[in-house]
Amino acid sequence: MSLGSAFSAFFGILFNKDKAALWQQANSGSFASEADLKAAKEQADKLSSELTDSTKKIESLSAEVKDAKEELNKPSDGEDAVYTLALLQREGRLIDFLKEDISAFEDAQIGAAVRQVHEGCKKVLDKHFSVEAIVNSTEGETVSVDKGFDPSSYELSGNVTGEAPYSGELRHKGWKASKVELPIRQKGRNSAVIYPAEVEI
Repeated sequence: MSLGSAFSAFFGILFNKDKAALWQQANSGSFASEADLKAAKEQADKLSSELTDSTKKIESLSAEVKDAKEELNKPSDGEDAVYTLALLQREGRLIDFLKEDISAFEDAQIGAAVRQVHEGCKKVLDKHFSVEAIVNSTEGETVSVDKGFDPSSYELSGNVTGEAPYSGELRHKGWKASKVELPIRQKGRNSAVIYPAEVEI
């Protein structure tokens, strides 16, 4: 070190607190040792490794979430719907009735058939589903549709302007399923079959 540099360092230490503190650390040997530097590097490497592992876990979870969303968005194969039709056909002969051309029958004959269909279908509904009204009011009454209503639960018609809340006449109270308990279908059966063909040999 030159004499000028020495004088500069001396007066820098004399009149500058930060430089004085650094000189004191250097003079006392309190600067980081080789062991400290090694330990710090090991800690940094460990943190880097943990960060890499965490990044991989996040990427893996993101992929799982993506797969789950794709699975949820897959179109239904309709097996439960077909099974429901199977139950309605078995108990109430609903498909037979709907596929029958009733134009040639008298009203009294149709009424008798409807009674049988009604009884059987109601049996299925009561046994496997819990159905409740969306709006517990009498049809024809004035009801309110609050702000933030579920658009899948209400079908608005007429002069619909602005934003909710709305007030209007209840045309139909609506229905929703609060419970569905379909029996487990026998494995190995063709899920597309609603009712088997009956053949007497």
